[in-house]
Amino acid sequence: MTAPALTGAQKSHLRSLGQTMDCQLTIGHEGITAPVVAELEKLLARHELIKVKLLAERDERPALCAAIEEKTGAAEAGSVGKTALFYRQHSDAKKRTIELPAPKSRPAE
Repeated sequence: MTAPALTGAQKSHLRSLGQTMDCQLTIGHEGITAPVVAELEKLLARHELIKVKLLAERDERPALCAAIEEKTGAAEAGSVGKTALFYRQHSDAKKRTIELPAPKSRPAE
């Protein structure tokens, strides 16, 4: 799965929503296992935006975030320290709870 491309404004909007959220999942030192991926899928289907706590070492966290993006098709909206936000739009338009700002169009040259 490939993660959707988010604009800077969209990431900023998602980070603002994530500020008041609690972490829904903690990923330990074992990393991305099959049960972790299954739980990520459930959470993303239910909430669209999830906050994940990563207990990995500092230099391992970017690779861990990239693996989450690859396995779930979610986009990383941002990360600070041991916490990361992931967003995946619900496939059913009626069940979507988050409306992203529309990307600004570039002027024609």
